[in-house]
Amino acid sequence: DAGAREDVLEIMGTPTPSEYAMSQNYPNPFNPSCTIGFAVPDRSQIRLAVYDMLGREVAVLTEGAFSPGHYRTTWNGRYSSGEQASTGTYIYRLSALGESGRQYSRSSMMMLTK
Repeated sequence: DAGAREDVLEIMGTPTPSEYAMSQNYPNPFNPSCTIGFAVPDRSQIRLAVYDMLGREVAVLTEGAFSPGHYRTTWNGRYSSGEQASTGTYIYRLSALGESGRQYSRSSMMMLTK
C-alpha cells in the first residue's frame, strides 16, 4: 500500500472519497518542485506520470496499489534520469483501475519556470 511508500503521503483524517479525483498542482507555475493531490475511492492500481508537450513520458511520480484515501506527491522538476527538466509546460496524468473495475484517467498541465 501507499502508506509504506516514500514517494506519496497519505492525508490522514479525511473521509474516504466516493470518486477518483486529481487536483491541480501547486504552486503553478513552480520552481523547483510542486505538489499534486489525488483521491482513490476503492483499492486501485494507480499510475501518476509526467509528460512533455510532445507526449513523451519524462517521469513517473508514483505507481502501484493504493487503498482508498487522499494522497499527495511531489514532482521535483527532474526527469526519471535525474536530469533537471527544462523550463516549459508539462502534462501530468493520473490513471487508475479499481478492483471493482472502475477506471479513471485525468490529465492537467503545469508550468516549470526557472
